[in-house]
This record gives sequence, C-alpha cells and structure tokens, in this order.
Amino acid sequence: MIICSGGSHIIWIAPSGGRDRPDPLTGEWHPAPFDASAVDNMRRLLEHSGVPGHIYPLSLLCYEIMPPPQQACQ
Repeated sequence: MIICSGGSHIIWIAPSGGRDRPDPLTGEWHPAPFDASAVDNMRRLLEHSGVPGHIYPLSLLCYEIMPPPQQACQ
C-alpha cells in the first residue's frame, strides 16, 4: 500500500496469474478465462491507496517486449 500512496508508480499485475499460454499440441495462444475477482482486487487497491490511480491493460501492448513464459514455473 505504501507504493500506491506515494503516486507516480507503475505496478504490473498479471490477472488470473498470467496464465495465458499456448496449447501444447497446436502452439496456438488462448487467453485464460476472465477472472472478475482479479479486476475487483485492482479496483480495491486503487480505492484504498488514498490517491487517484488508473488501470490500463498493458499486457497487449507489452507482449513483444515481455511475452508470458511457455509454461508456468512452480
């Protein structure tokens, strides 16, 4: 919460755990199921920060520079 209350920060959050992965058989990418609770958690994070905040879907814009891994690491 300290980071949010200071303002002027970018926080990268992977909704649904960043689970968009290619199908192992076809190699085609499919988005993970939409998780409304992940979006609600981001909204609550902003509400409790005490300063104005904005949520932007950067994952589509950042795919070329930081694509998700082929498989999840445990």
